[in-house]
Amino acid sequence: MSLAARVAVRRETFALDVDLGVPDGGVVAVLGPNGAGKTTLLRALAGLSSVDEGRVEAGGTVWEDTASGRWLPPERRGVGLVFSDHLLFGHLTALQNVAFGPRARGVQREEARRRAQAWLDRLGIGDLAARRPSALSGGQAQRVALARALATEPAVLLLDEPLAALDASTRVEVRRALADVLGERRTVCLLVTHDPVDATLLADRVVVLEAGAVVQDGTPAELARAPRTGWTARLLGLNVYRGVADGTAVALDEGGRLVPAEAPVGAVVVTVAPGAIALHAEQPHGSPRNVWRTHVTTVEQAGSVVRVGLAGPPAALADLTSGAAAELGLAPGVEVWASVKANEVHAEPD
Repeated sequence: MSLAARVAVRRETFALDVDLGVPDGGVVAVLGPNGAGKTTLLRALAGLSSVDEGRVEAGGTVWEDTASGRWLPPERRGVGLVFSDHLLFGHLTALQNVAFGPRARGVQREEARRRAQAWLDRLGIGDLAARRPSALSGGQAQRVALARALATEPAVLLLDEPLAALDASTRVEVRRALADVLGERRTVCLLVTHDPVDATLLADRVVVLEAGAVVQDGTPAELARAPRTGWTARLLGLNVYRGVADGTAVALDEGGRLVPAEAPVGAVVVTVAPGAIALHAEQPHGSPRNVWRTHVTTVEQAGSVVRVGLAGPPAALADLTSGAAAELGLAPGVEVWASVKANEVHAEPD
């Protein structure tokens, strides 16, 4: 089930014009500053907002085409929607909330309940089926919302900041559950988020919107290494590595080794913010648990910071102030020591 969409929405003070294609099983993170048009895009794809010009096709079925006048209502589009405020029905149990979608699409009661229980089990909350939303934590309620969207077996899954309202530990748990589901299903997924970690761990592609237009489109690693706007550089400017963790340190696939504050065991994705990497003329001593000798490959101004490219392993981007860069005399070929504290190295299961 692929998605091909061109969506133009014009309002009095805002215009959105996006051309987007997502292959079967593709997960695309949609990022951008407030007011960029992210939620408007999702609502247009779902049929909840009018489109002034465009065409939306999923799996060979045309959902909307302004040229021909074709328009399918939201309930016929095969879309699953999840918002940050889970919007569960307060008078229904978790099981009844999840079964609501299949029932609304004509599935018999017992089959809908069976599907609902299976999805609750799959997301690790099967024992909470009889609880109402008021008796659920934020993370539990969001899992119910995800289960409700997935129980309809949607052709396209649209997630609008689904983890934004969760605390840090719950966010990790729900993110892992969502990653497992997306890895197993061939559903097209668009994920609106402000969190670069969500984009890195859940999506295989990132689309950045600013002022209603796509300003960058690529893999998380591509965007991190070559951001095209200051906003993208600030938000998505992560160093991304894959490797194998032994519970203490991570052996990186590209070579080199990093020690995070907490390391799982097995294949992991490691992220390090460029601002967390310090550069030194001499080998540093003291608290950093990650220190390596390298040389500068690039020096570029990125907004208010100087972005420095470092040769590997591990290759990295480091953000410094202009004063710090000048003091070190940074230029391509200059040798430096790089360091980063363990608590700035984040490793999560891949």
